[in-house]
Amino acid sequence: MRIAIYGISFPEGMAMTNRLKMYLKSLSEKETEIKVYSYGNKKETGKYEGVKFEKSIKKRIVQSQIDKYFLDIFLHVIPAWKITSKSDIIFISGFGWLTLIFICVVGKINQCKIVMELNENPGSIGTGILSPLWLRKTNRWFALNLSYRFIDGFLCISKPLEELAKKYKKNKAKTIVVPILCDCKDLKNTDSKESVDKEFPYIFHAGYISPQKDGIYAVIEAFALACSRTVLPLKFILTVRLAHKDVLNKIDDIIKENKLENRIIWLGFVSSEEVAKYRGKASMAIINKPKNWQNEFNFPTKLGESLSSGIPVIASRTGEMNRFLKDNITAYLVDPNNVEQIADRIIDIIENPRKSKIIGENGRDLAKIKFDYRNYTSSLHDFFSSI
Repeated sequence: MRIAIYGISFPEGMAMTNRLKMYLKSLSEKETEIKVYSYGNKKETGKYEGVKFEKSIKKRIVQSQIDKYFLDIFLHVIPAWKITSKSDIIFISGFGWLTLIFICVVGKINQCKIVMELNENPGSIGTGILSPLWLRKTNRWFALNLSYRFIDGFLCISKPLEELAKKYKKNKAKTIVVPILCDCKDLKNTDSKESVDKEFPYIFHAGYISPQKDGIYAVIEAFALACSRTVLPLKFILTVRLAHKDVLNKIDDIIKENKLENRIIWLGFVSSEEVAKYRGKASMAIINKPKNWQNEFNFPTKLGESLSSGIPVIASRTGEMNRFLKDNITAYLVDPNNVEQIADRIIDIIENPRKSKIIGENGRDLAKIKFDYRNYTSSLHDFFSSI
C-alpha cells in the first residue's frame, strides 16, 4: 500500500504538520510505504523518522479570493497528477472546495483513492475568518454538496465531524474518528517537582490567541481574579502575541486594568522542544473553548499534549472534550467562558497540590490510553487498507 501525503509544510510546520507526524508514526508501525510531498520554495528531499519527504510545490502568498479559488488550482494539478500516478492513496488536508475537486479528478483518472482529513466544520468561525459570512456559507455549501462526493475516505478528528461527513459523503466512502494524537513518551513530565511549584507557579498557553477559539479574554480575566485571591506569585506564560490588533488591544486593556503587567510573560516564537519543557513544568493548563459553530465540532490540539505532561488541566464542558474528561478525576471542568469557575479552579489547584497532582496523573493515564499514537496503529492501517 503506497500512501502519498500531499500539500502541507513538512517536516517543520504548524498544527497540521504536528498531526501528520503522529499519523506517520502510527502508520509506520505497520511498515506502510509513505511519502510526503510538501510545500517549499526550493527543492529539498530527506527523511523524517524513516519517512521520505519531498518539497514538490512552490509555496506562494495568496493575494485575493480569486487567486485562492482559481489560480491556485494550477499550482496543484500538475504535482497531483504526478503523485497520484505512482500512489494507491493520496491523503490531503486543508484545500478549498474547487482545488479539492480538481485534485480528486486527477486522482480518479490515475485510479488513486482520495482520503481527506476533516479537521474543521466547513465555513466555521476559524475558516476564512476574514471572509464575509455569505462567502463562507457559499464555500460550505459547495464543499459539503459537491467536493465531499469525490472523497473515498474521511479521517475525522471528532465524532460530530464524522456525523457531518456521513451525511454528505457518497455511499461507499469510509470514515474513521481519530482524536488529535500525541507521543506520551515524549511529552511525559519526568521532573520530580510537586504539581504546583510554590516558588514560581505559572499557567502556560502555547499557540495563537483567540477569543472565538480559546476564549482568551475569559482566561485572562479569570487569571486576574485568581491573582487577587491568592498570595502566591502566580504568573501566566504565553508564546506568541499573534492575533488581530483589536484582540491584542482588548487583552492589553484587561492586563492594564488588573495591573497584570508583571505577571504576564510573552515568550514569542519558541521551538516545539521549548514548548514541551514549559508545559511540563507548568502548574496547570487552561483549555477554555466557547460554545460556537467551530468548537462544537473540533478537537483541541492542546488536550492530549497537556494531559500527557501530567499537569492538571482546567477544561470547559464543550464539544468533544466531554466524551473523554471527568470532573475532579481526569480534569477540572468548568462552563465555557465562566470567569468565576475558572478562577475557583485555578485557586483549587494552587491550594490543594496533592489533589491536583493526582488529577494530573489521572489525566496522563487517560492520554496514554486515548491519545497516544501507538494505540491507533491497527485502526489507521485497517482504515487505509479497506480503502
